[in-house]
Amino acid sequence: MMKKHSTSGSHFSVQEQTPEDIFNALFAADPVLRGLPRIVAYLISLPHRDLRPGEIWIKDFGDFSFVIEPMHFLLQGQRQGELYGVPFGPRARLLFAYFFMECIDNPGLEVDRGGISVSRWFENMGLSIGGKSYAALREQESRVSACRFMSTFRAQGYEGALWDCLYISGMRGVNSKARGPTHHQRNMVRLSASLFSEVAQHPTRIPIEALSQLSNQSLGLDIYFWLAYRLPLMTEDAFLSWDDLFRCFGTSYKHIRHFEPRFVEKLEVVLKVYSQARVIVEEGGIRLSPSSPPGL
Repeated sequence: MMKKHSTSGSHFSVQEQTPEDIFNALFAADPVLRGLPRIVAYLISLPHRDLRPGEIWIKDFGDFSFVIEPMHFLLQGQRQGELYGVPFGPRARLLFAYFFMECIDNPGLEVDRGGISVSRWFENMGLSIGGKSYAALREQESRVSACRFMSTFRAQGYEGALWDCLYISGMRGVNSKARGPTHHQRNMVRLSASLFSEVAQHPTRIPIEALSQLSNQSLGLDIYFWLAYRLPLMTEDAFLSWDDLFRCFGTSYKHIRHFEPRFVEKLEVVLKVYSQARVIVEEGGIRLSPSSPPGL
């Protein structure tokens, strides 16, 4: 969908352009997000805390936004289904990270979401996958399954949207409502090629050891993924103001003066984990320099 909107200031005709062209141009011009795979931008835009039931999450970047809408998830034979909220917190981010790594190893983008593979992956980070931990992880995965992800924009005289489906298809055993993972039945999804192929083609491969040190730090994970996917593709230094960073990472803070010291604190932790990252805190913001991917 792309609708003509009467605004002034259009710099060139978009008659030959698609909604994807316009959105991608806006995304590439953003000082913080440029260069990131769009699914990584979704990850670092997730809320840190649970929202009110049915509340829509909108991460506004000015000319474009990421929108996550809670939806009902219906299985065969159901008439109402269950309304799931927006994914949030460190578990949702680690689930995205699991899909990132699986899409690299599986060109068909078919990944396990509840059996031996995901269990071992989380256990390698020192996270229990049984009982309440498994229930919490499954809740986040159900939210990802049910929610609608959108990228909206208003620019160049147009307003429009990109509907992003994270999953193309999936299935699980009918007995998979057990409290712990079941290893004898398949529990799989096929990921969206339009979103996850960018991750598979990126030079970054996230070391699981890094995630284990940040597994309970939602903002720390956001900063880590941002740097890990941004720095290796840079060709020159970039200075980012605190206003730029606050717009992207400061959702949980009312004032930038409260956000700045917290961001620096988490950045210092991340730089100990991602030692190859060349980032300097300067007056008024931070400076990024081209860096090797983590683990190299």
